[in-house]
Amino acid sequence: MEKRNSANGVADDPKILSVLAKGMLGHLGYAGLNDFLEENAYFRVNLTKELVEEYRMFGQREGTEEPYGDFLRACNASFQPVDERNQEIVDAFYDRARLLSLFRETDREIVLLSEQYLALIDEKTARIRANCRLEENADGDVCAIFVVVNVTALFSDGRMNGENPSLDMLEITSGIPGAILVYRAYGNEEILFANEDMYRLLGCENFEDFMAYTKGSFRHVVHPEDYDRVSRTVWEQIRNGGEQIDYVKYRVVTKDGEERLVDDIGRLVHSRNNGDLFYVFLHDLNRKVQTGKTV
Repeated sequence: MEKRNSANGVADDPKILSVLAKGMLGHLGYAGLNDFLEENAYFRVNLTKELVEEYRMFGQREGTEEPYGDFLRACNASFQPVDERNQEIVDAFYDRARLLSLFRETDREIVLLSEQYLALIDEKTARIRANCRLEENADGDVCAIFVVVNVTALFSDGRMNGENPSLDMLEITSGIPGAILVYRAYGNEEILFANEDMYRLLGCENFEDFMAYTKGSFRHVVHPEDYDRVSRTVWEQIRNGGEQIDYVKYRVVTKDGEERLVDDIGRLVHSRNNGDLFYVFLHDLNRKVQTGKTV
């Protein structure tokens, strides 16, 4: 295999990391990397050598130079998946052979992965978002940088909203019947959140699959032939209305190529931490109810 140019070095430079932490974590309500790592986790693994080179875990553990297998077993004991299904998700996501295979099968310099699962932290159920960046270091070793986010804490402790801290907002959105999407109003219209009904609407298996299919952008949720009309209509309604609400119909295309018509009800919200966001509820007009009629 031809050696790729390495993109690493950021995690090894504390000055650069400090700048990134303030710029990228600040919009989530964290003062910096140390504040972030009190509730979340970071670890860097040399997959080729099966060695964890550095780790910080939820403010409880930190260190360097630990065998990858031993490290995973310790993490699994401390932050245990809630059931067999979530254990399978964890085992697959962190599997060394799988990660090496994924990296070697692509010609990209960097491979980004993401997964969600439920785990017990301090005897409380937490929704975890695990993110992984695969790359090659200067010696040609395949390395993985993991950032593991306790999303339940992020939503429930007031960093992302001012709701009752006893409520897990992601549990609520998972229970609402309908597709929910949150994305940035400007730029690339980056997707920040999608519930299970949203990624299933497009025929995706999980959030990682959904983000890969849509390229992480609302632009790729809408049928290409409908996008310009949808964008124009949304902003006309926002400018002319007093409640920052839009209503529009458009087509989406599932992974298997099926076109589906949806109702989109959205609201433009200014978030103190995240800037201008669209919160969107989508209803699948092709869905059939028990009566057999299309709604």
